Amino acid sequence: MLKVKAVVAAVLVTVSLGSIATPAYASDEASLPKRTVTKHTGDGVVVTETLDYAKSRYANIRAKAAADCPVGYLCMWEDAHAGGQAVMWNDVKGNHENDFTNVMSPGQPYGPNRWGVLSMDFNDQMSSWMNRTSRTWYWYFGANGTWERHQMGWSGDRWINVLDNENDHASSVYSWLGQIS
Repeated sequence: MLKVKAVVAAVLVTVSLGSIATPAYASDEASLPKRTVTKHTGDGVVVTETLDYAKSRYANIRAKAAADCPVGYLCMWEDAHAGGQAVMWNDVKGNHENDFTNVMSPGQPYGPNRWGVLSMDFNDQMSSWMNRTSRTWYWYFGANGTWERHQMGWSGDRWINVLDNENDHASSVYSWLGQIS
């Protein structure tokens, strides 16, 4: 009988603790800022708004940060850990963006970038990325695929933060016809 009481007490404590944590998560999620997601498709540009999960205090909520990056897209975010506004390109042969000064924010400005500047374009804003396409992509320090080149291979369901010395340096991106091996 004593064992049964101990098990019942443990279950009640577990249930009580679980119900305490749930409102905290819900409250945190409800207080998150919104972010703009701009998808470049073969048919044009689609703009949506989502919560910026990367800003959460809780790891299990922050894990949702890249959930809006669909399979078949290269996704870039202005903040580390898939945070801030996002820009996405679908997996189209030879897809590219020659100059991020042409990638305009549909609403609030991007940034601040490494110089503390807010900007309406995505130039010098990228801090993290995720490649869910079948292609290798490259981002460049300069417009039109110039200056330093950085490979972005398949990353699956995880985002990649750029190195501190590369943060906010991307100015163009290209995919090539070769498949990821």
